[in-house]
Amino acid sequence: MKQMIPIFIVLCLSMPPTAVSQQEADPWQPLRALLGTWAGTGSGFGTVSEVVHEWEFVIGQHFLRLSTRSTSRAAEGSQEVHEDIGYLSLDADRDAFVFRQFLSEGYVNTYDVTVDGNDLPTIEFAYLDAESAGGMRAQMRLVFVSADQYEMVLDLAGPESRSWSVRR
Repeated sequence: MKQMIPIFIVLCLSMPPTAVSQQEADPWQPLRALLGTWAGTGSGFGTVSEVVHEWEFVIGQHFLRLSTRSTSRAAEGSQEVHEDIGYLSLDADRDAFVFRQFLSEGYVNTYDVTVDGNDLPTIEFAYLDAESAGGMRAQMRLVFVSADQYEMVLDLAGPESRSWSVRR
C-alpha cells in the first residue's frame, strides 16, 4: 500500500489543469463555431451567387483558414467565379485576432477581428490595410442567427469615399 502513494502523487502532479480552466483560457473558443463547411446564397452588384465557406485549423492549430468559392450569375447569363483564402491568427503581441485575406482578383486585405458574444457570436472584421486594392477598402461582419447559420455582410468603399471608419 505504501508503494501506491508515491505513484498516485506523481500522477496527480503530471496531470494537466482541469478541462474547465483549459476551455476558459482558450482564446479560440468563440471562433470555433465557424469550423466546418458552410454553403448558402449571396447577392450584390446585380448578381446572385452560390457561396461555400470552409473553415479549418491549419499549421499546428495556430491558424484558422477560410477558403471561399463564390459562383455568381448575372441577369444576362454570364458567370463569374471568385475565390479567396484567408488566415485568422492570434497576434500575441497585441492580444488581438488578425485576418489576412488573399483574393483571386490579386489583392490582399488585412483586418482586425473582434468577437462579441459566445453562443451566437457576431464577428467583426474591421479594415486595417490592403495591398494592390487600388484604394478600395472593405469590412465584413458575420452574424450567427442560429448555431448552424450565419449571415455575412460585406461593406466596400472606393478610393473616393469620404465616409469610412477605420479602426486599429
